[in-house]
Amino acid sequence: MAFLNRHHALITAFCFASGLLLAYHFLAIFVGPLLFYLLIFCIAWLICSFLFFQRLFYYSALLAFFLAGLNMGLLHFASFKPDHLIFKPWQKAKGFQGWISATQYRKDGRNQYVLECQAIQIDSTWLPVQGKILLWHKDKHFRLQYGQCVRIQSHLQLPPLPANPGAFNYRRYLNFQDIFFTSYVHSGQIKIQPGMKGRLFKRLFLIPLKNRLRQIIDQNIPEPTNNLVQALILGERQNLDRQTYLQFQKTGIVHVLAISGLHVGFVLLLFVTLFSFLPVSYRQKYFFAFIFLGLFVALVNFKAPVVRASLMALLYFGLKELQRRPSNLNILGLAALLILLFDPDQLFQAGFQFSFAAVGGILFGYPHLKRWFHFPTRNSFTDLFTKWVWQPALVSFAAVLATLPLTWWYYGTIQTGAVFINLFIIPVMGLVVILSLILMLAGLLKLPLLKGLGLIIHYIFLATKTVIHLCAQWPFVQIKVGHPSIVMIFLAILATYFLYQSYKRLALMKGLLILFLLFLYSQFKMSNHLRVTFVDVGQGDACLVQLPSGINILVDGGQRHSWFDAGERYLKPLLDYFAIKRLRYVVATHAHNDHYGGLLTILKNFKVDTLVISPYVDKSKGYLTFLEQAKIKQIPIKVVRRGNQLNLGSDVRAYVLHPFGRFNKVSNHSGSEINNSSVVIKLCFGSTAFLLTGDVQKDVEQALQTFGPLLQSTVLKAGHHGSNTSSTLPFLLFVKPRFAVISVGVKNKFGHPSQIVLKRFKHSGIPALRTDRFGAIVFESDGKAVKVINWRKWLN
Repeated sequence: MAFLNRHHALITAFCFASGLLLAYHFLAIFVGPLLFYLLIFCIAWLICSFLFFQRLFYYSALLAFFLAGLNMGLLHFASFKPDHLIFKPWQKAKGFQGWISATQYRKDGRNQYVLECQAIQIDSTWLPVQGKILLWHKDKHFRLQYGQCVRIQSHLQLPPLPANPGAFNYRRYLNFQDIFFTSYVHSGQIKIQPGMKGRLFKRLFLIPLKNRLRQIIDQNIPEPTNNLVQALILGERQNLDRQTYLQFQKTGIVHVLAISGLHVGFVLLLFVTLFSFLPVSYRQKYFFAFIFLGLFVALVNFKAPVVRASLMALLYFGLKELQRRPSNLNILGLAALLILLFDPDQLFQAGFQFSFAAVGGILFGYPHLKRWFHFPTRNSFTDLFTKWVWQPALVSFAAVLATLPLTWWYYGTIQTGAVFINLFIIPVMGLVVILSLILMLAGLLKLPLLKGLGLIIHYIFLATKTVIHLCAQWPFVQIKVGHPSIVMIFLAILATYFLYQSYKRLALMKGLLILFLLFLYSQFKMSNHLRVTFVDVGQGDACLVQLPSGINILVDGGQRHSWFDAGERYLKPLLDYFAIKRLRYVVATHAHNDHYGGLLTILKNFKVDTLVISPYVDKSKGYLTFLEQAKIKQIPIKVVRRGNQLNLGSDVRAYVLHPFGRFNKVSNHSGSEINNSSVVIKLCFGSTAFLLTGDVQKDVEQALQTFGPLLQSTVLKAGHHGSNTSSTLPFLLFVKPRFAVISVGVKNKFGHPSQIVLKRFKHSGIPALRTDRFGAIVFESDGKAVKVINWRKWLN
């Protein structure tokens, strides 16, 4: 009870958030009226308990806030206005009109806009609607402005779902911003309408101010540091160098590149210091500093971490002025409650979760860690070490420990290096933020020496970038553990909480017990099934095979070009998602880029025991580079032919059925002959089988028919992306698959899959599952039957 009394605002916010979370996951609209009456009854009981039964008052208040969160969540997540876009025949829309409510400009011209839609055109009729549309527009010389009214002749489409397990759920991300549709437009489809809309303050003050600050940054700070400063000060990360961003992410310090609570502290520090030089009182100094802080919050579009930190600072100083002793955890809870009351969607945003988890971890965990790991101070050196190294390290450790479940859940990693790297990066980035703010203030006042200050910021960042690059090479800066279940996350949170118990021995015993349960659950969760994932790599092939014994095989890897790498974009996140660090075999079925291209990234970044290739060796530069990479990494290369077998243990057998005879050598180097040199593998597990056919065509399918009944398989990977050159009817009669998989890109230039082949599958009673429509196709086999897994449920 004492704990509740100390942290009642935090517990209240937790109850309200729990109600929102429950409402989102169940969306039980039919209980809405019942829930409303229950809430009314609870409020009445709350009043009675306050008047007559005060011991029950606090618990009644918690129940009321839980029901209020549940009721608000049901109303927010499960209801739309009758004229919303989702209720209209949006598939038939030929055009739409509205006004621009948000803009995001990129230096390469690939701009994004949010349109507040007011009407859509169905045939020749315009229907009034509500809803937001995300516009993609590429034109360096034409930009839409906030508040402009526009009419656009284009079609609507749904935001894309994740292509593979472990991919970012972009549709879910946009839906939480009330954006349910997207559209790709070009300048010729846009017609500017008369009139302006939007908030007058934003249009006439905030937008011009932001444009002026962006201009000052670009004019006085060299690239790429100017893009970093825009991210740090204006919250615009779209122009950041991707490689730098990935290195910051790997080292666990990507939070410093986003607008966060740290920036609020630096902004307050700067303006309080500046106003200290003026003849104003203590209260006036902080009053003016908070006015500029509010302007900064509006400038970065009220991002949740900034709002959280600003509310906490305002509440803290307000309570101090009222001569009340502020409780930091209560202030944190009250800030969360206020944000969720105005924007319940924030509860499901990663920025909101990381911000509150990190600050809560510091406020709650740091005092315990300080007591546990007390560093004795015997002289001036140890005193300085404790003040500037040991205590900041404990603060960093408390934040990392509190956000560990989130980094595990979102990224499948545990950030071990962040504890130490934060000691360096936070002061440095604080210096960059303060210098950047001074530069912008000087630029607005047209003071001299801006170029010199810009160069100082530039060189600080270059030095920081070099240090981060070196840190990213540390072997244990990031531990990849794969995506956990919700049970594992709950056990990890329990283990962290028990670490902070008052009695060390008891806390250690509880923590070890939870870790033991976590280990047992992870072992129990390991499936005895064979999992085969046909990866969505666009126009290309890739298949990940996960054996019950823990052995992993990758067959093909999509294409690779200077502007696109399927290995980096699709395969690497998938392997990280499953915590796969080692592959027994990597198979390049044949020498076409859409099959071996993405495997180059896999050879560079993962432990590969053996590379399996076809006897035909292409002389193209790309394929020779691919083979050379295997030699550089000292990966054995195994050339396979018909009759060979891959060593996978006793559970699963992998037979090589092709190539053989005249298909081993290619005479005229044509595309068809290279396709027909593909390695064909039959994967057997119990009475189930998967037939992986590469790009083989009609001639090879006829040759494979000599296997007779041995060719029969449960799942067939259709040859050559569903082209009419493959999947002939006689071949299908021999294979007799229960499912067929077509690996193909959306609206590809080859017109795959062929309508003739699709009709062939349909008439044969074989469901044809396409990666361009379903994303990755995941099968699981227990040795007796094969089932298709709806893997997108894992992401909810």
